[in-house]
Amino acid sequence: MSLLREKVADWGPLITRARGLVNQSDRAFVLMHLSELLHTGLIQLKSGLYSEAHEAIASIPSVRDRVERLRLLASVVRVSDPTLARVVVNEAAETLKGDADIGADEIRRRLVDCAYQLDPEFASSVASVLDVDGGRQIARSRIAYQKLRDSWREDKRSPDLGVRSDWEDLGRIAWELLGSLNANRIETRELDACLGMLEQMRGAPLHICFGAFSWIIENIVRRRGSSKEAGALLRDLFESLLGATEVAGALIASAAGHLMSQVQVAPRASASIVVKAGQRDIAMKYLSAWLSEHLNKFLYICDPYFGMMELEALQLVAQTRPGIRVSVITSRRKQEGDLSKNLIPIEQAYTNYWKQHFSDQEPPDSEVIIVGNGSGELPIHDRWWLTEGAGLRTGTSFNQLGVGKDSEISELTGEEHSERLQEIQTYIRREKREHLGQRLTYQTFWL
Repeated sequence: MSLLREKVADWGPLITRARGLVNQSDRAFVLMHLSELLHTGLIQLKSGLYSEAHEAIASIPSVRDRVERLRLLASVVRVSDPTLARVVVNEAAETLKGDADIGADEIRRRLVDCAYQLDPEFASSVASVLDVDGGRQIARSRIAYQKLRDSWREDKRSPDLGVRSDWEDLGRIAWELLGSLNANRIETRELDACLGMLEQMRGAPLHICFGAFSWIIENIVRRRGSSKEAGALLRDLFESLLGATEVAGALIASAAGHLMSQVQVAPRASASIVVKAGQRDIAMKYLSAWLSEHLNKFLYICDPYFGMMELEALQLVAQTRPGIRVSVITSRRKQEGDLSKNLIPIEQAYTNYWKQHFSDQEPPDSEVIIVGNGSGELPIHDRWWLTEGAGLRTGTSFNQLGVGKDSEISELTGEEHSERLQEIQTYIRREKREHLGQRLTYQTFWL
């Protein structure tokens, strides 16, 4: 693992050994995953290894094995090379034609899932290819399942959620939501946003709706687990669910009212905190508490060293107020350093990094404003987080909070907040055109 994502590491011996594997399926598997682990700056080597894996797959004699390896390759390159992923999925669908064996049904489902991750419309075209060999119903039903899952994952309050859905589909979706929540790939939600699933599963057998119970309880634990009443409330809720599954809807509604009436607002965060080296978790908890208490209408983050790795800050926003619009002001020098060997557009690089490292959900509506003078520096050296009526000053950049050195996070006074807000807005509105005689350049994109 010491080689992982190291641009200057010697990957040659590993690649040579992978190329020497006799089994075509094994060689394709190892080559594609080695390429996935390479640093993003080694784009030509990555592309070449993907091509070698693709060629090895073509030589696999078993149709099922060949389709599975094509699907895996598409999953691996889905973010970095969506064009290749589409080509590979289409090739897999064409390969699967004529396989009428019922054992191929699960392969079709996984292939449609992979296509849907690329684009729902593309999944429909793949389903059309599979139609000719009797896979029509399987492919179409899988697309419907994916759309339903996305609706629940994104918590979209659309009329579609009121349509009665299949119990087993909802049960599987609940388990997927729970897995994504435990992996920190989605954010928690309030209890009333979860109850619609139980309403639709009223009367379902326990083994089907148990996943929904588990997902709802985990949401409550994460959102309310630190409150004084959490122990008693969660214990009562858990015992109620286990003891009376036949009347689950009524009990959950009752528990929801009981819970919401007793939950108290989290105590206000202290005005300042010193974050020791190695205590990044404390810094993240402080920022989360501050956002929960103060975040209103907008969030401006001014940090000259904000880059792709600092998208964790947007994850904090998503966990508290996902509907808030965020504006990030950062330096051109930071972006040039991060993307010096990256041949893809900066917006795509940020989007890819978010999906790969932070969440399966969309980030908050965020504008990244890149500002630089002649040397690429942002004229502002300090780091501020500003919202309506409140602001924070951080003694170091977000990516270094609680890492190598002690640093302070402190609240701004009313006068300081007004001054900083006025200063930042000159950049957000692109009004500041020069600094100390040097012209400023701007580049913006949205996530």
